[in-house]
Amino acid sequence: GDCYKEINDCCDLYNIRRDKAQNVNGNYNYFISGTYELISDIDCSDTLNWDCQTGECKGYNSPDPNNIIFNGILNGNGHVLSNIKSSTPLFTYLKGTIQNLGLVDFYIKGGSWIAPFAGNLGNTGNPAKIENVYAIGEIVATGEASGLVARLDSSHQVKNSYSAVKIISGSENKAG
Repeated sequence: GDCYKEINDCCDLYNIRRDKAQNVNGNYNYFISGTYELISDIDCSDTLNWDCQTGECKGYNSPDPNNIIFNGILNGNGHVLSNIKSSTPLFTYLKGTIQNLGLVDFYIKGGSWIAPFAGNLGNTGNPAKIENVYAIGEIVATGEASGLVARLDSSHQVKNSYSAVKIISGSENKAG
């Protein structure tokens, strides 16, 4: 069968973002291309208390959110991630697939291109795919924000997915 990494808790989920760090032209970039699967529902209430200065981030934030490119597969297997507190999406750039996943009771407070699953699906090369996902939560952003993904162009696929997200944004570019 296919090889995949099990996601058993919020720390496993967070550590996807630290996978395969590469130094490209003097910039630390994260090109993540593995296959990851949730084994059960995961409550990430503890993210509110994480502290990045001691190795665990205060809120579910990436080590360098502007340089994370997820080119892999995250399969939720019909499970739910709940209570994530963050200033960034699960992935900043998505070139891969997120499928069969619910994200509920989350709170994201950030800048621009803020959304639960991915900040940017545009201009990333490979078409991204989001299928059978949903998001229910709240976003407070100073710029653009959306209920599933913040930036999307016509080469990407979003299928059988929905959001019921309360969005407070300083931008006219928002969709819940």
